[in-house]
Order: sequence, then C-alpha cells, then structure tokens
Amino acid sequence: MNNTTEPQAVKKETGDIPVDRIWTVPNVMSFFRLLLIPVIMWVYLAKKDYVLVAVLLVVSGITDVADGFIARHFNQISNLGKMLDPVADKFTEGILMILLALRYPLFWADVVIFAVGAFLMSFWGIRAINRSHLVNAAHWYGKITTVFLYASIFTLLLWEKIPKAAANAIIVICGLMVIGNVTMYGLFYMRLRRERLKQGLKK
Repeated sequence: MNNTTEPQAVKKETGDIPVDRIWTVPNVMSFFRLLLIPVIMWVYLAKKDYVLVAVLLVVSGITDVADGFIARHFNQISNLGKMLDPVADKFTEGILMILLALRYPLFWADVVIFAVGAFLMSFWGIRAINRSHLVNAAHWYGKITTVFLYASIFTLLLWEKIPKAAANAIIVICGLMVIGNVTMYGLFYMRLRRERLKQGLKK
C-alpha cells in the first residue's frame, strides 16, 4: 500500500527515479496482485477451498504492504504505481464481494455501492490528473476502509456457520464504510478543485 497520512501529489521526479517509470519492484508486485485475482476466483468457485482463498488473500495483502514500503524507502514511487495500487485493491475487493454475494445475498447491495463508488472515484481521479498532470497519493480513510473490508471478507469467508444476523450486520457496516469513504473522497476533490480555482484567479 502506498500509504501517506495526507493526500499528496506526486512530483515530476522522485529522487533519481522518474515518476513515469514502469518496471519498478512495487509495480511488478501490483501486477502480481492483479494476476492473483483469476486464481482466487478459480479456487473459490471450482475448488471451494475457502482456506486456500484466505491464504492467497494473505499473500496479496503482504505484497500490497511490501510494495508501498519499497516504493517509499527505496525511491521507487511512480505515477503508474500510484494508479496500479488502488486498481489492484479495488479489483480484488470487488471480485471477493461478488463471490461472497453468492453465499450472502445482502452483499449484492454492497457490490452495487462499491461499483458506484469506484466509478465516482475513478472519474474524480481522472479529472484531477487531466487538470494537474499529477496522481494523488492514497488517503488514510481509504486505507481504513480497505482494512475493514478485508477483515469482514476474512470473517465471512472462513466462518461458514456465522449467524445470519451477524453476517448481515457486517455486510451493512461494510456498505456504510464504503459510502463514508466515497463521501470523504468527494469532499477532498471538491476542496482540491476550489484551491486550483483560487490559484487560477491569482494568476
């Protein structure tokens, strides 16, 4: 995860590594996480081995944490990495939510909320890139939502006999967390737009 306590734009260059560099270790790790998704789907649907799915998620999570650490501490931050990291997160989370919705029908509501939120955040992010030519770093509230979603997914994945009321409560909280996260992102991009308008007026 490319964690920062505050959202920041990537500068034109970070140390000796250009921000448009593709083949960095963190980017390879993000590609690896994307390649794990069809494997996870096959294990879940064909093998129905939920423990192995959990193991694969742990592997994905370790690479997620590692790519952010390597990017920050070994001077390998790139614009592609800033985009790949959340894309890998969103695809992994979205697929897992769809798979779990096959067992817990209420999860379909969260899938819709998640899809709408991902679309809005992508739209806002692309607009920001087109206007500033910079990619914004990860937001702390996005990371908190991701951690909660993964914790919920692990619980529903491994606790096959979870009481229906408990499962539904977890699913509802997941939906509220996603709504809160999208709202925070929306407020951030509104603030960013106002600041750029002010800078334009000053010029």
